[in-house]
Order: sequence, then C-alpha cells, then structure tokens
Amino acid sequence: MSKHGGRRSGAGRRVIIRRPMLTIGVACEEEFARRGEAAAEARYESLSKTKKFRELQAKVTKANNRFAIGERRQATWKIAPISVAAMEKTDRRSRLPAVRISRRAVLAEKAAQFGVSTGTVDRYWKLYRAWLKKSG
Repeated sequence: MSKHGGRRSGAGRRVIIRRPMLTIGVACEEEFARRGEAAAEARYESLSKTKKFRELQAKVTKANNRFAIGERRQATWKIAPISVAAMEKTDRRSRLPAVRISRRAVLAEKAAQFGVSTGTVDRYWKLYRAWLKKSG
C-alpha cells in the first residue's frame, strides 16, 4: 500500500526518483538541442548566400595555397581582394535561423535508450525542466 492516496495498491502520488529524472532530463535536453542546432545548420547551409560565401572561401583558400612550402604567404586581402570584399559583405550572420523540432522523436529515442516508456521519459523531462526553472 502507498503512503497516501487510497487503500488500493498503486494508488496515490507516484514516487519520483531523482537520479533517473536528472539523467533522462539532461539526455533529452542535450539531444533536443543537438537536433535543433543540426537542423538550423542544415537550413543555413542550404541558403543561396551561404553557398555563394562557401565558393568565395574556396577561391581565397585556393589562392592562399598556391605558394610553395617555405614561401612566405601574403595577406589574404592582397591575394584575392575581390573575394575577400565579397565575403565581408555576405558574412553578416548574427544567428542561425530558428527551426522547430518535434519532441516525439527525442522521446522515442530516449525511451528506447533507457528502457522505459515514452510517457515516463516525457514526465521526467518535464520534471527536469521544472526543476531547472525552480533552481535557476
């Protein structure tokens, strides 16, 4: 019989064990952040201005690598001034674009990893976030 919540077995408030809650919560947060960053990076790399910027970087690198080993390299802006000027114009990225990530995939992956149900993972993740909010 539980400590409170009724006579039948299993009734009442669930006991929350802190260690698995913290372990699962941290793992979910890290995976969610990793997926978000990967999706944002992929979206950024698919932009036409980013592709243009990568081409300009390749030109500057190629111009920089044409010197033999042991020769003194020149400043990049002297080698390819047009490419460097164009790079400075296009590289004004302040942050990656926001991408919405689904929690379901993270829940399913972590449930399989820890051997618990997705409902338990979801509950522990929410408790972990509440704990972070309360403590920080």
